[in-house]
Amino acid sequence: MLPDQLALDADKASATEYEMKYKCSGRDLTDQNSQHKMPSEVQALLASLDADKSGTVSTKEFLTALHGSGIKEADVREFISQHDKDGDGELNVEELMQFLCSK
Repeated sequence: MLPDQLALDADKASATEYEMKYKCSGRDLTDQNSQHKMPSEVQALLASLDADKSGTVSTKEFLTALHGSGIKEADVREFISQHDKDGDGELNVEELMQFLCSK
């Protein structure tokens, strides 16, 4: 449910899933400078989700961004736990980029 919603948002920002895959291909997502290498569409999506500009997206920020979509907090928490590689309970730039590039 939530991944589909984010995929739709990513598609709106980048035109097509194919273009997103192409723009993500060959990128080292573990590189510290990966934020500077991201497609502008992904940067825009991150900026819209990361309300406090902390560099991570929290459950609260996801819920705020997706307000009115019918997505439940439990679904957001599950989505974050599935993609949160460092275990801090939030998605950082690299974790979100890995999700978007896997679609």
